[in-house]
Amino acid sequence: MTIEEGSSINLHGGERIFFRGQLSGSEIPIILLHGLSQQLQYWQPVQQELLRSCIAVDLRGHGESQDFDLSSDFSVDRVSQDIIELMDSLRIPTAHIVGHSWGASVALRFAVTAPHRTQSCTLIDGGVFNPRDLIPSAVDSTEELRLLLTPPLGPFTREMLINHYQELNQANSSSTMAAISRTYVDHASGGYVTRLGFERHMLLLDALIAYDHIGDIQRIQVPTWVVNCLAGDYWDQVKGNIVPLLLKNHLIHVQNWYSCHHDVPLQRPTSVAELISHIAILTDD
Repeated sequence: MTIEEGSSINLHGGERIFFRGQLSGSEIPIILLHGLSQQLQYWQPVQQELLRSCIAVDLRGHGESQDFDLSSDFSVDRVSQDIIELMDSLRIPTAHIVGHSWGASVALRFAVTAPHRTQSCTLIDGGVFNPRDLIPSAVDSTEELRLLLTPPLGPFTREMLINHYQELNQANSSSTMAAISRTYVDHASGGYVTRLGFERHMLLLDALIAYDHIGDIQRIQVPTWVVNCLAGDYWDQVKGNIVPLLLKNHLIHVQNWYSCHHDVPLQRPTSVAELISHIAILTDD
């Protein structure tokens, strides 16, 4: 079954979340969760390489999933519950859960909350580390951390976006730009701003900072792969510091990918797709 763009389900609270992809009744699907401020089309370069049942989701507040105002619950736990409700609605008993960045935190929380629904869990440059881990190595307080991670307001010109994203994947820049096209919307004064919006971005950032990733790492009961992208910045130390804890659990497998940008699904979509496919084959039974 091919799921067309614009497909959605109603959550228990009445809000809608949107998704797109393909499902096969005989195959355990892959569910792709994007990072903060992105949307389901971010995964398009990877999905084109995946030769199996797969859906990508516009997580709450992102993409077409706009039924969420500033009073909504943006906690990592609530977003992971959205995925459980999505699977219930689509009658998916179990899935391979893949998350990138903030979406990796959602994937980790899902795997711990619903291990019986998680065939495997793949965390791509996120989940097992948290922005607050930068305290005190990079900043001295939560206030300084929020300031460090506050996104630029924009508006951005087309040239600014092209210069930023095309650097990720010069070999296929058109595919990269298509993947992020729904991340931005026209601004009234000209240029583009994120569809998520600044206020929701900061609410989601605060919810992520509050997330207990260490507790969930210690509770993992399903096969889990962790991909750390090492780009030679201040995040490298944070990622390295968590590895000893990860390796205490025989279900957790860690890979360090060197000279990789945080947006590795855009930079190296074939490599990401090959890893996801390999993990799915290993853990299907």
